[in-house]
Amino acid sequence: MNEEDLRLVKQIVKETVAEILDTEVWDAIFELVNGQEAGITAFKQRLGAKKGVTPKPSWNPDKIKWVQAEGSSGPYERSEDVNNPEFKAMLKDLAQHNGRLSREGRFYWVFRSGSVVGRKKQGKAAEVKPETGSHPAAQFPEDLRNLLSFETRADDIIIRPRQFLGSENFAKIADIVKGHGGEYVSAGKNSHFKIPVKS
Repeated sequence: MNEEDLRLVKQIVKETVAEILDTEVWDAIFELVNGQEAGITAFKQRLGAKKGVTPKPSWNPDKIKWVQAEGSSGPYERSEDVNNPEFKAMLKDLAQHNGRLSREGRFYWVFRSGSVVGRKKQGKAAEVKPETGSHPAAQFPEDLRNLLSFETRADDIIIRPRQFLGSENFAKIADIVKGHGGEYVSAGKNSHFKIPVKS
């Protein structure tokens, strides 16, 4: 084997290993992190319930200056109050939740600039309980529903995340699923939530 052949073999091995890592290992790591976050969130909730303590948010939206604005989806409020410590704490919290979160009946998001935050009241879908027997997707607020895909099977509704959920969204989804007699099924790449179909 000459020097050129050896270089070619090394390149092929390197590309093959990278491809295996991309398709198999990263999915496994993703599932591991999701599972750990779910466990930590559940532990915190149980511990808080036992101690009678509920975690307090680190920022107060009432202490942030908001301005009315109009967007393609209707009216909303926006803030660029960058020198306000409450605004900075809110930005930090949003960064920990992939730039979007729901709190106290409002949906918050960070604009691409990274220094402007929008908020709007969550729609009636988040406030009104759907009638019994309706599709389980209707049980989820719109911001959570957009993170999920729903598949109806003979005996179950299978709910899969479209993206990384983060611990807060995972906990909210798990609570809704559990409230409808469902469960989380940890199955590696095929992990999902499952709600039984009621006849």
